[in-house]
Amino acid sequence: MGKGKRRRNARGHFCWCCGRHRPNERFGGRGHRDHVCRDCQRLPAEELSFRQVVRNMERRVDGDGRIRRKARPRLDPFLKHSMRRVREHAEKLLRQDAEVRAELREAYRREEEALERVLQEEERLREEGSGEEAPIQANCWADLPF
Repeated sequence: MGKGKRRRNARGHFCWCCGRHRPNERFGGRGHRDHVCRDCQRLPAEELSFRQVVRNMERRVDGDGRIRRKARPRLDPFLKHSMRRVREHAEKLLRQDAEVRAELREAYRREEEALERVLQEEERLREEGSGEEAPIQANCWADLPF
């Protein structure tokens, strides 16, 4: 990695609150240390705490939208949080997790059914043939979801 690439990535700071890389001039006082830009420092304390809690909740979610089993109990305090917005966001994350898991289960079921059809077709071709391994026809694989 060349110097130019490193220098380009090292400029300024990242504001965790708004999620942007900002120049050093946009951070003042405690902003450098806290990684909060001046614009976000002006937000009400309630909004800043909400954004921090949301950030903590979303750390439990994988890239594909699932919440791992070991991380689910860590969402329970957020479901009982004093702020209504936090509770609603936690419930939304759990709903999304359930939807993603249902989609994955359905895709797995379809894949299993397609594989079963391919194996049945292969067995049928073996029975019709001379007992040797019959080649699988290309149209058998067309039903597979991958």
